[in-house]
Amino acid sequence: MGPELPTALSGFSCIKWIKSVEILPLPEALRAAAEYVVRGDYDCVAFLSPRSPRFLRQFMSSWPPNVRAFAVGASTAASVREAFGIDAPYPETYSSGGLAELIKLSHCRRVLSLRSEAGDHELEEKLREAGIEVNRVDVYREVPADIDINELASRFDLIIVSSAEIARISCNHVRPYLGDAIVIAMGPKAASAVSSMCPEARLLVPSRYTFNAIGELLKALGCR
Repeated sequence: MGPELPTALSGFSCIKWIKSVEILPLPEALRAAAEYVVRGDYDCVAFLSPRSPRFLRQFMSSWPPNVRAFAVGASTAASVREAFGIDAPYPETYSSGGLAELIKLSHCRRVLSLRSEAGDHELEEKLREAGIEVNRVDVYREVPADIDINELASRFDLIIVSSAEIARISCNHVRPYLGDAIVIAMGPKAASAVSSMCPEARLLVPSRYTFNAIGELLKALGCR
């Protein structure tokens, strides 16, 4: 469940993707963020999801050469490359904490953090603790989508959630139909949200926080 079916999972015939979240870009915030980047107000920009660079690209013609981009994971780095034609290093952990460590090691002085309204503050807190100036700009919003209850009432064995916010929204929908289904959560924050909102759920968390890792787990569970 989420805003769209990830490419890494599109080849599975066993998956029925239910859109549980709508993604709403925030134009004024994106316009302000683009101005910050173009002016060079920050020497480093942190992207916390693949959506942020795609949305930002609509407000920028090119990426300035004196500004470095960083990504939280491989999918986000690929989105940065597609949007702006530049490489964005990312941590092996695919986590906000790992991204903070990478940015600290890269000697950034001023960081612009671009992310969802619902994102936590781990990155910004860790950077400020290290004495790095950070400006967080929330560039899109996640809101519950309209879901056909008949789709949820059909039998399912697995539920996939890719973020804490998607877990919170999805649990509200699926809890009456959960039964003995297994919830696959991408990372500890999504898992914590599932445990809080759907405490009766049987939970699995892949060792790597990627859709490719979820795909490997699905194959191990017999899903094709």
